[in-house]
Amino acid sequence: MLNLDKVFEDFFDRRLLRYWIKTLIIALLVLGPLLLWLGLGVFAVVSDFAVSIAADPAGKVEQAFWLTILLGAVHIVVGVLLTGVLGILFLHLFVMLSLFIIGFFTEDIVKQVRDKHYPGVSLDGTMTVFDFGLFMAKSLIKHLLVLILLLPLLLIPAVNGLIIVAWLFSMYRSALLVDVGGNVFDKQQLYKQISLFEPRYYPATAASYFAGLVPLLNLAAPYLAVIWLSHILLDNKDSYIAESGA
Repeated sequence: MLNLDKVFEDFFDRRLLRYWIKTLIIALLVLGPLLLWLGLGVFAVVSDFAVSIAADPAGKVEQAFWLTILLGAVHIVVGVLLTGVLGILFLHLFVMLSLFIIGFFTEDIVKQVRDKHYPGVSLDGTMTVFDFGLFMAKSLIKHLLVLILLLPLLLIPAVNGLIIVAWLFSMYRSALLVDVGGNVFDKQQLYKQISLFEPRYYPATAASYFAGLVPLLNLAAPYLAVIWLSHILLDNKDSYIAESGA
């Protein structure tokens, strides 16, 4: 049985923490300018519109006291709404980008977790970038077909939200399992253990996925997921191989 203390111990390990810091920095450098540009652009458009509605036919803004109050209120309301909307958008984009970036460090994270806690377990990963891309392409096609079949249900309020969350979770789970598992098992063993023992990974993938929907917590969700799955796969590798007959 995996001791979660090991997971959180590694979460704050300096040798692993650097990968999270690198992921955060890269994601901020990519999304930061985009968020700033988008925020300033939208704010400028809305503010100009607020000024235009108070202008006289000649285009000259009337410098009335009520206009000053109106524009001040508009700026405050727009600022608050804009900050909220863009903040939510930014956090969701951030977690998706972080999941992509941390994938470049997965091999190093798995190796360090193995060296520290499971030195007797071999790493037989043979998954190439092409194999991963092919797997995800097939997975995406399958998920899109399922989504098409469920289109009528997407018209039902509340139900559509649950479907989208479940659909995204399934994609997230598949990507994580192949990304991390591809560094522990060879390709054939990986596909076999995913088909036979995938429910064993639900706690790690579900916890990290739903943490990714919470502001601030989502910043660490992909990093936590990679460490957690590394422990599960390494801790149970021998039993997985024995049970699957590999």
